[in-house]
Amino acid sequence: MGLAKTVVDLCEQFNRIESKEIYLMGYSMGGRLALLMAGSRLLPKLSGIILISSGLGRLSDSERALRRKRDLLHAKALIEDPLSFWQSWYEEPIFCSTKSLAANDFDSLISQKLRHNSMELAKALQEFSPANHGDLTRSLPSEMPVLFLAGSDDIKYVSEGKKLVERHGLTSFVEIENASHSLLWEQPTATSEAISNWLQRAN
Repeated sequence: MGLAKTVVDLCEQFNRIESKEIYLMGYSMGGRLALLMAGSRLLPKLSGIILISSGLGRLSDSERALRRKRDLLHAKALIEDPLSFWQSWYEEPIFCSTKSLAANDFDSLISQKLRHNSMELAKALQEFSPANHGDLTRSLPSEMPVLFLAGSDDIKYVSEGKKLVERHGLTSFVEIENASHSLLWEQPTATSEAISNWLQRAN
């Protein structure tokens, strides 16, 4: 489908919603899509975005080339052996706290991932890769309120959140304690409370 067409199609879908205001929330890759949608200015009713453990797309040319190769390898691994892929995926440093989940919870997380269509997800890993877009903060409307959430153990994305605060004055950054990249699994209550509190202030 392609990244640009996906953004346009998603905006068209959201514009059909009968609501005075729209808030976008995205986790990781979904957060980057939310930033792209906000930057497209195709959502006149967009009132704010919520980013959970999301990158900002600020890669150098060499980093972009390496990421493209890495995503290709990930896509092949996902198609060939989904279970091994997900087990290896959660060994990445950004998921350092995820493995400390109770065994049943971690098994449930893996089971959920295995319900995805591996072929389609492999395509998404490549098409929606940060290698395929630039710095997402440059097109972010200056008047757009943003909430950025990151786990305290997820050093990379804590840094991303703080950088967004510096670049975009309407950003609120919340660091969720005792969590890494999988906030929604590791600290669901603290995460939902932070989102609710921000939305209440926004309204």
